[in-house]
Amino acid sequence: MKEILRLSRKTCLYYPIYPAENQLQQQRHTLVTVLEHLVPVRARRQITYPREELGENLPSERVLRKQEPYALCHMSRKLSLEPKVTINARIVVIGASDTSLALLETLVFCSHLHFNNITIVSPHGLPTTREQPAPFLHSSECCTVENLQQMALHTWVNAVHGKMTAIDRSEKFVLVDDRGRLYYDYLVLCTGQQYQLAVPTGADVSLFATTADVSMTTIRNARRQKQVWPDNVFVLNDSIDVQLAVSWLTDNFVNTDGKAIVYGSTLDAYSAVQALITLGVAGDRITLVEPPFNYQPSCFNNPDVEGAVAENLRSLGVQVYTGYLLAQWNEGSVLVQSIYSVSFTSNTKPLEVECAAFFCFQHKSVDYDAFTAINKACLVYDGQLVIDAGYDTNDAAVRAAGPLTKFARRYYADPWSHGNFNSKEVGMQVISVSRVTDA
Repeated sequence: MKEILRLSRKTCLYYPIYPAENQLQQQRHTLVTVLEHLVPVRARRQITYPREELGENLPSERVLRKQEPYALCHMSRKLSLEPKVTINARIVVIGASDTSLALLETLVFCSHLHFNNITIVSPHGLPTTREQPAPFLHSSECCTVENLQQMALHTWVNAVHGKMTAIDRSEKFVLVDDRGRLYYDYLVLCTGQQYQLAVPTGADVSLFATTADVSMTTIRNARRQKQVWPDNVFVLNDSIDVQLAVSWLTDNFVNTDGKAIVYGSTLDAYSAVQALITLGVAGDRITLVEPPFNYQPSCFNNPDVEGAVAENLRSLGVQVYTGYLLAQWNEGSVLVQSIYSVSFTSNTKPLEVECAAFFCFQHKSVDYDAFTAINKACLVYDGQLVIDAGYDTNDAAVRAAGPLTKFARRYYADPWSHGNFNSKEVGMQVISVSRVTDA
């Protein structure tokens, strides 16, 4: 690189990496084979100027013009003289959560280190850099689409599409989709928690059963049974799921007379109602069913906001039922290919609603395949994966962070688990750079 700078009589070089969707900008730049010698540059937050207040004191239009976001790689004479340590340790990150993306960003943008072997394992690989076609899922703002476009993680990180189904701690590899082996020196578990398919309790609403008649043992046994996934039931956890759902709704639902049920009381449940209305679904075709709160505050945790949202839903014609627990699909059918009615129980009388599309946002929990892999690998699991203050599990080569985890009981720190903090800040502290360098 020093010779290139000398012969070209340049003091610095830069190379922009545009998103794959921007074909025009990509054609303006030739292919580059020296990316590993360039240093990725962190994006800086741009100043938002109040145009009306500044008036004639506004900066030039060149500064105000919003440009297409891109990632930037840079090399200068000073950087070419600084030593850059190459790290060949195999780092495997499981899950594409906010925590894992913050971890990858920390490793990639470390200017004095170059990591040759970083791999992420996720069902859909790295998150897409495209906007959601409809706002079914709220954004945590930890890693927005613009942030992803400015990081270009696909340039520095290997992506494996699949789910972790087993961990072999002695041989140090993970099994992906029960087929391929992926070896590691450091394994980081950041799967987080996802929405799961709601399982009917099986209560017979024809006998006017109530929620009080359903015991917790019955609910647990129902969740342990193998779940049958009907065609028109949607569990959305990322933008790829949203794209598939929007495509199905456009082809099979929007222009029909069927009704949609949104089951849940989370913020995403209200976002789903808004997304359906955005797609052109009339409010009187949408039913929001909220499960019992069990003495927990609502997602808004503010009575004024709750009242304003309820009034807005009422004005749109959306029917809202609170305190109802899913009991049956299709009047108690066991093997369900497609649902046409859904039954719920409450503390008083049951509820039966016709349904052409069902969206489940009941609760988030650890993915079953991830739990099975963790449990069979003899990693300590106590409702959540147990870690110490240094993010370590009971295996020195396996670390974990995010809502998947909890601190060991000896710390007496249940209220201070990672799920109660900013996922991006947690992810930035997962791997100590000095520890990896020493290895």
